[in-house]
Amino acid sequence: MNPDINESFAPIFEKSKQSDVFWEELAILSFTGSILERLKALGLSKTDLADRLRSSPAYVTKLLNGRNNFTLRTMVRIGRLLKSEVYIELRAAVARSQSAPYVLAQEVSPVREFDSMPVSDHADLALAA
Repeated sequence: MNPDINESFAPIFEKSKQSDVFWEELAILSFTGSILERLKALGLSKTDLADRLRSSPAYVTKLLNGRNNFTLRTMVRIGRLLKSEVYIELRAAVARSQSAPYVLAQEVSPVREFDSMPVSDHADLALAA
């Protein structure tokens, strides 16, 4: 990415972190990503998830498109079907200078696969809300 574009985008990105919508979308994408990670770890397909949910593949596609507003019930149900636990908790907000280190695209490196474990075991990795 062009450094000039990156520099002009950075203030917009920082300002967007002040909106509820940013954090809502981040939570949705994070949960959706965790579903995909669990499917891969278990060697399951989206069709397998649809079968376990007793729903259609189209419903699973809708769930995973990044625009679904998950209910807690749906989150727990999916978690249990994927042999996972769902943790939802409030944590004290950190100062803006200490906020979660979200980076611009040029700084992103390939993600290493991790074994699934409760978020409480890795409080340092939890998202600031």
